[in-house]
Parts: sequence; C-alpha cells; structure tokens
Amino acid sequence: MADADGAGDVETLATNGPQLRRQRNLFLPVYGAMAVVYGAAAVLDHDAFMTVAAGLIGLGVAFILLAAHYLEPASITLVGTTLEYRRPLRSPLRVERADVVAVRGSIPFHPSWSDRVVVETTNRTVTLPRSSASPATLIGRLQEWAGVGETPVAVNQPDGPPTEAAP
Repeated sequence: MADADGAGDVETLATNGPQLRRQRNLFLPVYGAMAVVYGAAAVLDHDAFMTVAAGLIGLGVAFILLAAHYLEPASITLVGTTLEYRRPLRSPLRVERADVVAVRGSIPFHPSWSDRVVVETTNRTVTLPRSSASPATLIGRLQEWAGVGETPVAVNQPDGPPTEAAP
C-alpha cells in the first residue's frame, strides 16, 4: 500500500493502541464511579472538600476522554526506506535505512530476553519503546529490512592487522 506522499510502502510493525484501549476501558468506569460517589457525597453532606474532589475527578475523566479521542497511539512504522516512530503530540522520529549499522535488543545477543529494540545508526543510537510486538520479532524484521546484523559493521576500515608507524 502506498502512503499519501507516494514515498513507498507503509508497514506498521508495532503499536501501543491495544494497550491504551485496555487502560481506558479499565480506568474510565472506575473514575466515573468515583466522580458519582464523590458528587453524591458532596450534595448529601454539603461538604466543600467532596465538591472539589468530585470536580477534579470529573476533570480527570474529561481529560481521559479527550486524550482517547484526539491522541493517536504511538507506532513503529516502515515507510519506504525510512523507519518512523510516530508519537502523539510530537513529530515522528525518523531513521533512514542507509544510516542503520546495527539492530539489537537491549540485552545484546539475546533478543528474546530484551524488552526494547536498539537501532544504531552512523551518528546516533535510537532506543524504541515497548510495544505490542515482541522485541525479538521487531529485531529480526528490522535487521532484514536494513540488511544489517546485531553488531555494527566497520565502515572504511583497512583490512588486516593494525600496523605501527615507522619512526
């Protein structure tokens, strides 16, 4: 599938959308019930503290609903030759395929033990956050996409053992 700019194929590797939906489905009824209880207590007892507490909890529920409606979940996406980490309220973090020198887990040489994916480029190291996909799956897919392994490949290094300079 081509993206809107025509830059190439778009493949979403991971997202935290299901986790966010699960959290919202858990917290909204709890906070909603708390707001009703505090509101009822404020009305019945004529208590100023309960009125303020009910108002604050109501604002929290409104914030959760607003965030659920307007914020997109974070995602790790391949767009043509670019790896994008799309985050809510922030510009996407982009890594070009040509810049990638290694992809590994947070625990080197043990992708199944790792909890995060580390992408090393020629000028920086990018650590991708936890997501819906397992790090081992992401590491394998990103290594295949970039054509690299777990350890950086030496760039512009002469072949053979190091030599000492003549006096």
